[in-house]
Formats: sequence, C-alpha cells, structure tokens
Amino acid sequence: MLIVVLVCGILGSVSLAALAGARRTESAYGRYLASINASTVSVNIPEGGAPGAALIDKVTGLHGIRSSAEWLGLDANPVVHGDVDDSFVFDALAGSLHGEYITQDRATVLRGRLPHPYATG
Repeated sequence: MLIVVLVCGILGSVSLAALAGARRTESAYGRYLASINASTVSVNIPEGGAPGAALIDKVTGLHGIRSSAEWLGLDANPVVHGDVDDSFVFDALAGSLHGEYITQDRATVLRGRLPHPYATG
C-alpha cells in the first residue's frame, strides 16, 4: 500500500511540474513581445522615388499613433536567363537613416552583434 501511495505521489508531482512548465512556456511568446515593444502596425509606402515628407507626415499624424519610425527597404528578385526567379528565401534588404529600424522594435540578436545605429557602412 505504501509503494502505491509513493508511486501515485511521485506521478502526481511530476504531472503538476510538467503542467507548470507548459503554462510558463505558453506565455513565453507574449512576454517576449511585451519586452521588445513590438510594433502593432507597419505601413509600407511603395513608390518609384523617395516618398515625400508630406505623405510620411500624413501617416504619422493618424489618430492613435503614439510613435513612428521611418526605414528604408529594397526588395528584389534575381533574373536568371531572362526570367524572374522568386525561389530565393531572402530577397530584401532593410535599413534606416537614423537607427530607427533597430530602435523602434528592439531587435533580438541570435549571432554576432547589432550595428551602431548611426553606422552608414
């Protein structure tokens, strides 16, 4: 009888520990998003040339905007034998003029280090 009680107690405590770990893991992504201050909206303004300051001012002046940042991006696919090859996983570059691309959302570095926000090279 004592062995059955001990086995049930051990199995119960292991089960409760597993549930507690699963619960903490389930909330980990939400805690991560809160800690990096992730943006809730991204507005893409594709234009042939640089968008005018008036258009950017209109977007940043919309109701409910608490903060905004401008960043530059280039999306391109290589042309192979006269046909666009869109099978590449990485086909974009992104950067900023004053470091906003790094500071708007706190970037998480997996390898290496972040560049200096005002580096141009």
